[in-house]
Amino acid sequence: MGTGAAPNDANVCMGQLEDRFVYRTPWYNHIIHWISFINDIFLIWKGGDSDSLNTFIEYLNSVVLSIKFTHEMSSTTMNFLDTKLKSWRTVTATDVYQKPTDTHPYTCIGRQHIHHF
Repeated sequence: MGTGAAPNDANVCMGQLEDRFVYRTPWYNHIIHWISFINDIFLIWKGGDSDSLNTFIEYLNSVVLSIKFTHEMSSTTMNFLDTKLKSWRTVTATDVYQKPTDTHPYTCIGRQHIHHF
């Protein structure tokens, strides 16, 4: 990310964007969890239709033209940072996630952790 201050600047910028364009909108009532780390966001959206989520993403993409939000939707599996989250009823499992663009310059042995709630 360039200089050592770049992650801090990104966090401040995204924090201000979230405060103004996420937490103070009518869509905020649909957000169950919004967890962000620099430019990665984990969002749990309540509501039966994907149209409201798509409208929210379009809105976010219109407020700051230099920042573009993309998303993946699933009711069972989600990738966040380097973790794949899986959920089946009351069991949640995690596994290592690698982006398709990863060149694998290191050796990694994946482990699966299962958490019962």
